[in-house]
Amino acid sequence: MDTNTLDFILASGLCPISGCWITACLAHLFVIGLLSVVLWRLPLRRVLHSLTHLRLQAPEPLVWHGTEGAVYPVHTGVSKQTAPQTERHPSVDPRDHFLLFDAWEQVPTQDWNEVAPSNQLFLQPAYLQAMEKSPTTHTQARYAMLYRDEQPAGIATFQLIETPLDELGESVDTNRVEKALRWTGSLHTTQDGRPAIRLLLCGNVLVSESCGTAHTDALTDLEMFQALQHITKTLQKQESQTAPLTFVAIKDLTPEQTEEAKPLAQEGYHPLHVDPTMVLELREHWHTMDDYLQEMSSKYRQRYKSARKKGKTLERKSLEAHEIEANTARLQELLDNVCANAPFRLTEVKIASFVELKRALDEDFLFHAYTLDDKIVGFSAGFFKTPDAQLDRSLESKAEHRTFEAYLVGIDYEYNHSHKVYLNMLYDFVEDAIDRGATNVHMGRTAWEIKSTLGAEAAYRITHIRHPSCFFNLFVSPLLNLVPPTEWTPRSPFKD
Repeated sequence: MDTNTLDFILASGLCPISGCWITACLAHLFVIGLLSVVLWRLPLRRVLHSLTHLRLQAPEPLVWHGTEGAVYPVHTGVSKQTAPQTERHPSVDPRDHFLLFDAWEQVPTQDWNEVAPSNQLFLQPAYLQAMEKSPTTHTQARYAMLYRDEQPAGIATFQLIETPLDELGESVDTNRVEKALRWTGSLHTTQDGRPAIRLLLCGNVLVSESCGTAHTDALTDLEMFQALQHITKTLQKQESQTAPLTFVAIKDLTPEQTEEAKPLAQEGYHPLHVDPTMVLELREHWHTMDDYLQEMSSKYRQRYKSARKKGKTLERKSLEAHEIEANTARLQELLDNVCANAPFRLTEVKIASFVELKRALDEDFLFHAYTLDDKIVGFSAGFFKTPDAQLDRSLESKAEHRTFEAYLVGIDYEYNHSHKVYLNMLYDFVEDAIDRGATNVHMGRTAWEIKSTLGAEAAYRITHIRHPSCFFNLFVSPLLNLVPPTEWTPRSPFKD
């Protein structure tokens, strides 16, 4: 049973109340009471969970403050003309500075490529440009370049998400949320006059991994996080001049990064242990699908055979960009079917983005249609992330760490049960990964139990969030403690 909690994230903004400590205490009680009444129908877990794996899309261009490639010293966080005299930040190397951009065409590509790891697909220019050409609804990109001694040393990608309240999903009581946002001063209004929430995210809400930053050996992980909190604070100030932000987040850090991420905690960020992403580790001696199946218990081998038998009339075909484009209407319908099942939605993904991704990434972006009597009843999309284009499946060792990232699927639910469309897609993901010599398959943050029957295990990530207002940020940690973990039963299909 869901716990009714304050939806602090949606219904908060700059505190309009100030004064002595007694007034502050009364304000705390009043705000808590008001928001708990206003937002009791929207459990906090749904809002936070949506950040970790729901899909997004971009609105009209936003006015960007400043000139192209405006320079900000890292040790102050903002330009000298606007920097408050009493800003408090952790000490960082004064030789550092960073640039901010609101379009990829402004980014110095050569400098970016010197920093972006070759095996981090979601930081590669081809991917970033493709997403800008057909951005996801309600999402705009922001980029940062960090320099040390005038040499490229770090990069960061951000997403500015503006979602009208009436598009958040059926679980949201938009009238009550709007009243709370208006009262707290954090209501954003779109150009067509609709009330909306506004989020600033470092990372990529479309994928379930840490892919928001990278740095060279010139910086330690700790120094990168110190710089990141200054960059994020500067960007937050810039964007807040246009409209208030609901909250700021640094998405999907690994538990191993906790120590290096201390500068975020010092800046008031709160750790949120989000739902796990499911990862299947592929063993080195699995060269074919039969090798994989042989290590399963008879129960799960039979499950595989049953799914394949029910799906034997399904025809799976790899689509090129022009074929995806030619079938846009049907593919969009199938994608919308899946998105409609989400109780809370931040955005809508458009099929046009798949067309651009296929054009940009070619064989590293797999797009398959599933047809039944020439009717498309499903599709699947995924990425191969390869550190070296010269690598192929003839390698005797998989030590180079190649990953297959399951991205999105679309399904006609009329045929899903009878033909096991979704389950067959998952098996095909595994087979594709084995055939291409991958080391693991990232399966995303949904359907944990069914994915565990394929051998996937939970991998946990931590998203760090804070509210722009210091006053409301006080409530984040206690509210996060009220969010109950999602309960599910993991399965183990292997004999060992």
